[in-house]
Formats: sequence, C-alpha cells, structure tokens
Amino acid sequence: MFVRDRFDRFIVSVFPIPTLFDIILGSPEGDRIGTYQDNKLIYGVSAGNETSLLKETVSIAAYGAKWKLEIIANSALIMGARSLLPDIVLFGAQNFEFLRIVQLAELSQNRELLS
Repeated sequence: MFVRDRFDRFIVSVFPIPTLFDIILGSPEGDRIGTYQDNKLIYGVSAGNETSLLKETVSIAAYGAKWKLEIIANSALIMGARSLLPDIVLFGAQNFEFLRIVQLAELSQNRELLS
C-alpha cells in the first residue's frame, strides 16, 4: 500500500446498502427510517406525506453525497417511556403530609398536657 512513504493503493469494500444500514442503524421494532439520496429512497420505508410529532428529518452531506434521513419513532415506544418524577413527587408529598399530621398530633397532645 505504501510505496516510498507514499500511499499508492486503497481498499474498496462493497456492501449492499440495506444490509449496511441495518447493521449501523439497528432501528427498534416499529420505528421507521428512510434514507434518501437526491430525493430517491435508497433505504428503509418512505414516510410519504405523513405528518407526525414523532418525525425528525436530518440532512447529511459528506464526501460529495447528500442524504436526507427521516426517522419516525414508534408511538408505543414513546408512550412506554415513563418518568419517575410524578412518583417521586407523590411519595414526597405523602411523607410530608404524614409528618405534618404527626407534628399536629404532638402539638395537640402537648397543649392538653399544659392545660
């Protein structure tokens, strides 16, 4: 490959685009990914004119190629994503109320003892 400290050769590897993208992207079940070159679908499923809040489009330009990548997330995946914040707030509020009730009970008991 190197002749007198000069790079003189190169290696070419040919991959079928769907196989290459399946390996690289590995999209979760139900997600749809479409890759376009010059507005022609080269991989995935076309989203068509579908409008969705779960759709993202990204333009990629590298080494002379201009691709557009459309990703439409599976709504079940989004619905399954759940934050623990509401549970933490509820648990904290319940503990606060319990401690407040205990404090009021002790205050009431101390008043009875003083009178």
